[in-house]
Amino acid sequence: DAQESRGLGDVYKRQVQTRLLARDLNGKATAVRLDTTWTRDQPLEVASLRVGDAISGTSSWGGAVRFGGVQWSTNFSTQPGFIAFPLPGVSGEAALPSTVDLYVDSALRMSREVPSGPFSIQDLPVTTGQGDARLVVRDILGREQVITQPFYATPRLLKPGLQEYSYELGFVRRNFGSDSNNYGRPLAVGTHRLGITKHFTGELHGELLGHQQTLGLGGVLMLPAAGVLSGSFAASHSDRGVGGLLELGFQRQGRYVSFGANTQLASQRFEKLGLEPEALAPRQISQMFVNLATTDYGSFRANYTQQAFRDRTGNKILSAGYSRKVGRQGNLTASVTRLLSGDAKTTFNLSFSLSLGNRTNASINTSAQPGREQAVLQVSRSVPAGSGLGYRLAAGVGDSDRRAAEVSAQNGIGAYNLAVDQFQGQAAFRGSASGGVAFLGGSAFLSRRITDSFAVVQVPDYSGVGIYADNQLVARTDADGNALLPRLRPYQKNTVRIEQADLPLDAQIDAVQLDAVPYFRSGLLLKFPVKRSRGALLTVVLENGEPLPTGAQAQIVGDDVEENEVFPTGMRL
Repeated sequence: DAQESRGLGDVYKRQVQTRLLARDLNGKATAVRLDTTWTRDQPLEVASLRVGDAISGTSSWGGAVRFGGVQWSTNFSTQPGFIAFPLPGVSGEAALPSTVDLYVDSALRMSREVPSGPFSIQDLPVTTGQGDARLVVRDILGREQVITQPFYATPRLLKPGLQEYSYELGFVRRNFGSDSNNYGRPLAVGTHRLGITKHFTGELHGELLGHQQTLGLGGVLMLPAAGVLSGSFAASHSDRGVGGLLELGFQRQGRYVSFGANTQLASQRFEKLGLEPEALAPRQISQMFVNLATTDYGSFRANYTQQAFRDRTGNKILSAGYSRKVGRQGNLTASVTRLLSGDAKTTFNLSFSLSLGNRTNASINTSAQPGREQAVLQVSRSVPAGSGLGYRLAAGVGDSDRRAAEVSAQNGIGAYNLAVDQFQGQAAFRGSASGGVAFLGGSAFLSRRITDSFAVVQVPDYSGVGIYADNQLVARTDADGNALLPRLRPYQKNTVRIEQADLPLDAQIDAVQLDAVPYFRSGLLLKFPVKRSRGALLTVVLENGEPLPTGAQAQIVGDDVEENEVFPTGMRL
């Protein structure tokens, strides 16, 4: 990866990323370029510009393809604290200055002071789905009034006036993972969503690919007392003729009961992105689900899927599942799947996992279907956040003769893995090693693989100082006082501090904590204001022999003294 690091005050960030895949099969080594993308993030516009290889934006009914070209799209991740969907509000009136406590589903979410008179609280911090907001207003005399208001919130909507878009221009990528530079049909794709009201969001999606043109409209409507209704209509024109697509759906998410259904119908001549050039659009794709959550008896779910194709046999699948917590550390999951089309068969699955500590877990997974029953026992220990070891041991029971062992390790400069699997009399071995290198502040640093943002911390001339990120010890400074933090959250405040106890008594410390807000896949230089001080006791008298007044400030002027540094004076007793 080639990166250009900029300061926090910049309004955009640019990066170039390239991925390669190298293989050596049967003595023949090959290398394939996967993708190369230049990205420019613009947090102030909540958008990103990508040039090179990318994935096209999708609509509620459209598909997506890999392409090479230019993409300009909304990127809400550049402002992590921004909430794009509308949140409910509540209003009331207080006779006297009061304290307002907000409870959402019996959990306290907010508390604030309000003056006397009417008040309104907008954008309540609620969870998505259906729930109840209860406002307790308590005035200075101790009198209370309770305001209860049901709400329904869904991330499928946009706030009124808010836009979400994605526009692409380029060429369809073919044989991704096999060919490095195989581009086909030209394409122009656009998707635009607009929050029209608090309850309705509209959508427009268009595709232009050589001899194929597709245009569709869609929308999401929230019915506060019921749920979310969605619908789409699209039409296409190609060498096959004119085709159409219709989609309808409904979903309700509740605290205990959630259910929904969705169906999509397409004509034989309809074409869209994501379909192979010679493939026919599915005749019908329908799904239904229902989920039930209880406080003491676990959770239940049921799903039904039906797919009808024109060029092959369709599918009808019915599944049900149950899960619950067993004791404090155990989890039980059971499921059954019934294939209703073709060679009808039923498969049962049962799994139980038990936590044996912070990093160790044991589990048993069983499955049964006509003529085959098997189970797998597994014990695993995850790798710690810092340096350390982890492992995984698995053994098959019944009709399964699988055996597996895996050891993982990581340190400050890399992660390593070694595994062996045995199945049906054959054994396979694999190993891997990964790491990274960062260049920042005039120095190079070896580290584990850098997939997010990073920072270089400088505590000049002090080695062995502990560096904490979000109150977790993640590194120590080297002989030059530098340390690399390879994993920071992009566009969010990361609290970084140094361990004051690791510094000597003569260290002058102006700050032990700094906040880092990096761009995505970029680096920041964090220099802590720490320097070595040299103390001395001086006796200063005026020309008349009298001592300086207590509390006076003295400044020592010299080439080796920091400019404007002053010292308070006092009377020596």
